[in-house]
Amino acid sequence: MTVFTCASTGQSITLLGEPKISGEAKVWQTNHNGYLAKIYHSQTPERVQKLAVMIAHRPKEPNSHLNHISFAWPKSVLKDAQGNCVGFLMPEIKEAKELINIYNPQKRKALKLEVDWRFLHTTALNIASIIEAIHISGYVLGDIKQQNILVNDRFRLAVIIYQLLFSGQSPFAGKWIGAGEIPKMNELIHQGLWLYAPNNLIQPVDRTIPLEILHPEVQRCFLRCFNDGYQNPNLRPTAEDWVKALRLAVNELTICGKVDSHYYSRTYGKCYWCDRFTKLHIDIFPGFARPKQAAVVESKSQPEAFGADKIIENVAIGGQIHTLQGHSSWVKSVAFSPDGKTLASGNDDKTIKLWDVKTGAQIRTLQAHSGLVRSVAFSPDGKILASGSSDNTIKLWDVTTGAQIHTIQAHSDSLRSVAFSPDGKTLASGSSDNTIKLWDVKTGAQIRTLQAHSEWVWSVAFSPDGKTLASGSYDNTIKLWDASGYCWDWIIFLFGLGFPGYACLVLFCSVFL
Repeated sequence: MTVFTCASTGQSITLLGEPKISGEAKVWQTNHNGYLAKIYHSQTPERVQKLAVMIAHRPKEPNSHLNHISFAWPKSVLKDAQGNCVGFLMPEIKEAKELINIYNPQKRKALKLEVDWRFLHTTALNIASIIEAIHISGYVLGDIKQQNILVNDRFRLAVIIYQLLFSGQSPFAGKWIGAGEIPKMNELIHQGLWLYAPNNLIQPVDRTIPLEILHPEVQRCFLRCFNDGYQNPNLRPTAEDWVKALRLAVNELTICGKVDSHYYSRTYGKCYWCDRFTKLHIDIFPGFARPKQAAVVESKSQPEAFGADKIIENVAIGGQIHTLQGHSSWVKSVAFSPDGKTLASGNDDKTIKLWDVKTGAQIRTLQAHSGLVRSVAFSPDGKILASGSSDNTIKLWDVTTGAQIHTIQAHSDSLRSVAFSPDGKTLASGSSDNTIKLWDVKTGAQIRTLQAHSEWVWSVAFSPDGKTLASGSYDNTIKLWDASGYCWDWIIFLFGLGFPGYACLVLFCSVFL
């Protein structure tokens, strides 16, 4: 067991487990939850001096209002028994995803990450904001690895933003129409040869996502970087330039009227992703078809999108009452307590938060899931909260104390929906494993499994008398179940929907049962 001393607090820091080895150091888990130790292979006076400066002059955290750690900045020097600097203590950023897993469609699908173009814009904006904060403090980043989400100059920042917005495509990939073989990557960069260079020696192919679908300010940033900047690097956009352009771009994104996961820029005027699917039969942002309306009027105001703004809004007729801010990622589910005094929210940051509806104040945070929280529901008496997660579990919580009552190892795939029966004795759950399960709330025991859907079960709801359960699925059907598990099929397109009903399902049960 290796023990070092934290120079700022005097506490003992014990190294745990096996380290991850990098070029200059080993990174260890420690006995202090939430902190890692980076121990150098060899120490130098220059490195000690650099650490002292970094610890004394930490950049401003751009996401401090969200209680989010944007970068693993050194917190304190670590010293050995002789008082020598051996490394430093830094915060651990848990459950982070490498950028390639965010922008690459195949990897997103394999990891079951629900990512749309708005999310990718927001990720690009967050990265540019982080780099801007570091540059403002006078630092230059020297680590080029995508795994660390860092860049070493303006060029690399532009490439990372390009890969995010174009789902992993390279600005230097296309059909070469010049003489001979296509030059190597370094030579392409040196000569300013890319998809939209003035000489047009690299041509787009069918699958190339065009530059014109982006907001004009973002387009200009790319043109400045790759056309103007290859001869004069100082002309390339700074992190601050990217932040300004991406903020404009995010504000101009609007949701498609046909597919719920498609976003496009109002400046482009139409949904490129729908057109691309029609042409190539490939959808890199798969979603659900929206219901056909007799007439569609596109709103010119910015649509609500909790994933980008990381807020919950409580809107009443006549205006907004509160903006509840505290989550660090997408809000996937909200539910009122039966007395209307408390609101619960489930989030991609793996937490549930309880809010005072009257004041908008946060009451408490419930934290135990290891995956995204996709659904929350109050029991009819308001004493228990159920949460369903992508970690395949259901958790039951005591609303008054915040304590866990049960953890139910519920399904073989992600939870999509949970709902209490009117008497509060039974909980229903719908899952990506295509099943619905019924649970005894008091014991946490499984009562039965209902199987008939051929695709993910997105929504479940009990009828007011508790005798019937409805389930809505990706297979375009609603199924009605009685207490014995017998099922009637309701085909959703008979209602003119053509897609799983989500929250609409509760309304249909109330009207038609």
